[in-house]
Order: sequence, then C-alpha cells, then structure tokens
Amino acid sequence: MLEVSPRAWRRIGLNLCIALTLFGAVWDYGAAASGASLFWVFPQFACAGLCLLFATADLSAGLGRWAFGLLAVFVVLLIWAGFPLLHPAFDAGGQRISPIDRYALVVEVVRLAGFAALFVCGYAQGSDRRAGRLLFDMILVLGVAYAIWAVLAFQQTPDMVRGLDKQMHLGRLTASFLSANTAGAFFGALSCAAAVRAARKGGSVLVAAVERGVPASAWTTVLLYGLAVIILWSALLLTLSRTAIAVSVGVLLLFLTYELVKALSALDDRRARILIGGGALSLLLAVVAALFASRLTDKFAQLQADVATRVDIAQAFGPALKATPLFGYGLGGFSSLGGHLIAPSTAGVLWNLGAAHNLVLQWWLETGIVGVALGGLLLAMLLGRLIWRYFRSKMERWRAGAALAASLVLILHSLTDIPLQIGAVTALFALLLGWGAAEVREEVRGRSRPKAFG
Repeated sequence: MLEVSPRAWRRIGLNLCIALTLFGAVWDYGAAASGASLFWVFPQFACAGLCLLFATADLSAGLGRWAFGLLAVFVVLLIWAGFPLLHPAFDAGGQRISPIDRYALVVEVVRLAGFAALFVCGYAQGSDRRAGRLLFDMILVLGVAYAIWAVLAFQQTPDMVRGLDKQMHLGRLTASFLSANTAGAFFGALSCAAAVRAARKGGSVLVAAVERGVPASAWTTVLLYGLAVIILWSALLLTLSRTAIAVSVGVLLLFLTYELVKALSALDDRRARILIGGGALSLLLAVVAALFASRLTDKFAQLQADVATRVDIAQAFGPALKATPLFGYGLGGFSSLGGHLIAPSTAGVLWNLGAAHNLVLQWWLETGIVGVALGGLLLAMLLGRLIWRYFRSKMERWRAGAALAASLVLILHSLTDIPLQIGAVTALFALLLGWGAAEVREEVRGRSRPKAFG
C-alpha cells in the first residue's frame, strides 16, 4: 500500500498552489500588462500571501529572518512610496503638471508586495531539498504544457490571442501575452533554467556511465528535461523576438559550456573526454548555425534599427530624467508622465506609454536615483548570492545555476524591452530568485520518512 505522510501532502499542495498562482498570472494576459487595475492584481497578491503564510511555517529561526527582513523592507517601501507625493509637479518648459497617479502607486505597491511574497515562498521551499526540486518540476511541467498550448493555438489562429484579434506582432507567437517579445523572454528564461538542470543531470549520468556503467533508465530523467528544453525553445523561436533569442542563446552557450567542462573534468579517461567534448561542441555549433541560418536571419538584420529606436526613446525622456527628484515621480506614474511628453516630434517613439523599453530608465523616472541605487544594490546582492551558490555551495548547486540563467535572460532583455514590467514575468523572476538563493538544509538522519510500500 502506498503511504504518503501529511508533510509530503502539504509539500505537494503548497508547491502546486505556488505554481498555479504564477501561471494564473501568465494566463491572465501577463497579469494586467498595463498594471493599472487592482481587480486583476489583488487576487494574485492574496494567493501569493496565503502561500507565504504556509510556506514559512516550517522555516527555522535562522531562515525565518528572511521573512521578517523582507517585511521590514516593504515597510520602508511604503514610506518611500510616499516621498514622491512631496514632489507632485513636473516642470515641463515652465508648465507645472502633476504626473503622479495615486491609484497606480497603490497598485504598484500591492504588486511589489505580491512579488515579495513569492520571493519568500521560493526561498522557503528552496531551503528544503525535496520541496525545492518538486517546485521546479511543477513549474517546468506547467510551463511545457503552456508552451504546447501556445504553439498549437498559434498554428490554428496566428493573428489572434485567446479569441481576440491581435493589435500588434501579427504572425508571431504571443501565447497569452500582449507582446511576442514578452512571451519570448518568458520562454527564454524557462528554457535556460531547464537546460541548466538537464546539463547538470546529464553530466552526472554521463560520468557514471563512462566509469562504471548505468542502466538505461538512468537516462530517462535527462531525456525528459531535454524534451522540455526543446518544447520551450520551439515556442521561443516562434515569437521571433530578436533580443530574447539572442540573449537566450548567449546565456545558454555560457552555462552549457561550463557544465560540459565540469563534467569532462570529472572523467578519468582522457580519450573519452576528447570524444565526448568534441561531439558536444560540434552539436552546439550545429544548432547555433542552423538557428541563425533560418528565417530568423532577416529578423536579426533589423537589430540596428532597434538600437536607433531605443536611442530615440531615451532622448525623448531626456528632459524628464534631468528633472527627476531624488525619489522619483512615484511608482506606477510612468504612463501618466509619458503622456505629458508626447509631441509631434516624439509621437513616433512614445506610442507605447507603458514602457520606456529600458528598465533602468523607467525605474529612474518612477523611483529616482535613490530607488535605482537601492534596487540595484539589492539585485546585485541577490545575483552575487546565486553566483556564490552556483560555484561554492555544497548542495543543489544546479538550482542557483538555473535561477541565475533565467535571471540573466530577463534582466538583459529588460534593458531593451519591457518583460520585467509585466506582472507574470516579474513573478517568475521573484520566485526563481528566492528559490535559487536559498541554502538547502541537510536532511537529518533518522527523521521519520514514509514507506514507499507497506
């Protein structure tokens, strides 16, 4: 008889709730891409908060400090969010206008609190070896299912999104997002995370197979992760997002090369190292060559035009950047601020008032130099922790690698587009950051474990 302990059921249920909260936001057009409605944001925040309450129940006193520390950070955030109200006017050519949208500020604070809850959920689950693996596998399974749906729906109705006519990016896969570029960033991040897991698992099985032999069933998990990577990459390629594909290829090559070198260095047979290394390198080069020899070649030829457009956007926001107060014009105030900057000379590049196509520029306007400095410092600390865990941690290093790969894709893409301004993508980012940064607790010997059969 199969027996499952209450703790195991709790672990499964909680991970499922976290994963469904994430993909509920994904299905909901990226969780209100405009970010201006509590109707869409609050339910997701509430779900994340409930997951947080249950996720932190098993945290030890040391790990629990993260939860209280994060709560303190957001108390500061609430105070900080009020500072822009002290500077409600923007001087545009001598005309004083008020770009701050108080309602948008409240929405942004609620969204950020939800992301913080998901971060702590990821950290709490990631600190447990089994729960962390289960959470990643659930996210990956739902991500693959979502990618399959997106590809099939795109093949049937390429110019529609969930029954509605597309307003832009016709003939490109957008999944349930409003932008193909955002969908590309989402699939790129997931595929890179899955690739790191597949490479680490494959490397360990390969070393064991060469040195002492392993049963064929040992390759099953590797093949399943590899299949997940192929499906997610297929969805990414159909988005035709130049930046998402270019960034994902670069990140993927970087991490796969490291994992390959690490696996080969563990082999004692020099001849096996040469044969396996040469074969893997040839395969990687063939895949990259096939990728850039396809219909994507014409898309990448337009990169220079993209750069020129981003420069024009930055120049259009130049006066606002120079006049930005220390604490910015308020969280969520970017759209209303952009509306005041539209003129006949800038209308061509400021048509999308929800995005500056540059994360740093947009944060500078909303939070000022103080917010950019604090946010940059926090992000640098988290990325530094992921890097340290990937190279130096004793347990589950691959988690830090998967989270780091996905984070790099999203951060680099956000320097030329808007993925981290979309709620669902930011939720994935926050969850993976917490999950990858967690230090895995060693299992205590003698702990009661449920029997598989009895």
